[in-house]
Amino acid sequence: MQYENKKLLERYAYVYGWNADDEDSVCRQADSDYRKYEETQKVFLLSDILDGSLLKEIEENTNLFENLPHKKIPIYLYFSNNSIFNLFLHKVKIEPLLKNERVVFLIGERILGQYFEDMQTLIPKEVFGYHYQKVRNKLNEVIRIRNNRVAETIKEANDFYRENGHKVREHIISGTPRILLIKHRFSQVIRNHTRDCNDALKRLGYNTFVSEEKSDISRIYRIVDINKYKPDIIIDIDELRYSYRKQAPSEIIYVAWVQDDYPHIMNEEMAKRLGRNDYLMNHFISDNRLVNLGYSKDRILDATICANAEVYKPYNLTDDEKSMYQADICLLSHNADFDKFIEESVGWLSVDETVSEAVRQFLISYCKDFKQNGEASRQKEVFLNKMISYLEEVRQNAISRDVLENFVNEIHNGLHLRLYRQTLADWILGAGYTNVKLWGEEWTHLEKFKLYAMGEAENGETLSKILQSSKIVIGNNFFVTACARAWESMLSGTLYMSNDVPEKEDKANIRKIMTENENLVIFHDKTDLLNKIDFYLKHEDERRRIVEKGRKKALATTTSDATMKKVMEFVTKSMEEQRGAEDC
Repeated sequence: MQYENKKLLERYAYVYGWNADDEDSVCRQADSDYRKYEETQKVFLLSDILDGSLLKEIEENTNLFENLPHKKIPIYLYFSNNSIFNLFLHKVKIEPLLKNERVVFLIGERILGQYFEDMQTLIPKEVFGYHYQKVRNKLNEVIRIRNNRVAETIKEANDFYRENGHKVREHIISGTPRILLIKHRFSQVIRNHTRDCNDALKRLGYNTFVSEEKSDISRIYRIVDINKYKPDIIIDIDELRYSYRKQAPSEIIYVAWVQDDYPHIMNEEMAKRLGRNDYLMNHFISDNRLVNLGYSKDRILDATICANAEVYKPYNLTDDEKSMYQADICLLSHNADFDKFIEESVGWLSVDETVSEAVRQFLISYCKDFKQNGEASRQKEVFLNKMISYLEEVRQNAISRDVLENFVNEIHNGLHLRLYRQTLADWILGAGYTNVKLWGEEWTHLEKFKLYAMGEAENGETLSKILQSSKIVIGNNFFVTACARAWESMLSGTLYMSNDVPEKEDKANIRKIMTENENLVIFHDKTDLLNKIDFYLKHEDERRRIVEKGRKKALATTTSDATMKKVMEFVTKSMEEQRGAEDC
């Protein structure tokens, strides 16, 4: 077993201090202090543990942030010397521990200290196993070093901006600002947006830097990179200046791009804290919530999620690509299996089995009704009240409103997106269309759609070629109409047919940017969808007219370059107005 384990570790990233040739006698543990493992969701470290079944159980049962595949909680396995680690390799099959790439092997006290002095590492909150007090003491020593470093970094950054803060505005007005973008690793979409915006800013001639995690188990320590790069402007997606304890100095211009309505953003207290150097890019262009919460209207810029025109564009396709991707109708979605989603969701409820079964039956019945009449509750409160009424009718209401409200907050969007996408596919296939391609992993698991399921569509050039090869791309975002898929489709050169969302409920209304029947087509219900598909498949000239005008409008308004140009013009104008007001 040791041979196989060693071969695996030679290709594994998170192992530090190991000497494979060190075969000294194993030190005794009998006299060492020992702390038994207790279940915890905190970041923890296990010291000199050789029980493979325990380690496997811990790795399987601790939180992986499954809704954020690139955000992982590390598990630290510490071995006080190489002899114990090599004994571990003799006794334990390590392959199951490596599959999620979040177990970190640390061998030796020197390595233990060096590893955690890196500011991107997460310090363990709990220590279990042998010599735990000695390990805890070493970690406390590292924490003191890190805290001193943070204090020095904060002081250095504040001193710099106290002395040079007046230059920030002049750098922006003169077109020479230093711009730091925060690249969150936890969402591939946000990582791509940050990358695209950074590239766009460079094309516009700006000096940019990117702060990002080294790995999925790392975390950015913002103040460290702020002090390193000394930016004039910070651009951050879904995070505000005060989202973190070690915030940016007040002299820096902080631009937060609101792409999701998270509680820490939709917050009156947060709105009160932001100052005159805080700006918001607002994806929700038809929603007044930010202003209503108290965010300053003159520092909010409408800016929907954009697309990269350097990637999404018409390509010269090979014959194989044409054959593989060509379709009359294309529907792309990451998730489509609402039955599986229901089963998983009900499993989250810690309630009596009869109550959870009642919730399951409500969700199944609700989905069946939706498929029959196309009516659904986009508002969570309406959906919640329907669930409560159903549970009262079946006399299974022994569950608090707070618990149900939290449950609805977790499942509402995911359920409706999956349900709506399946319903659209049912309508299209039921109407007799056969040259249809359904892209997205979950379609391949649904028996009735397997004939049309193409698997996952790789973002970027491949996706653009898929879009380009489709005559019509069907929009399927149940909650907003202005979305990246719309611009990606238009830029790639296909007809984007957007679903309609009632104006009062559409937080990002595509009509504020694009003109219906000029740049895109919008369908309102099943009959309208099928009628418009029939028309535009039969009238190629009319379809091409809209495709060309849609691409032209998207190039001018919804690309990364256009969006970053708009942002910099917005901030520069504000700086000029501030200087003018002070001169008066």
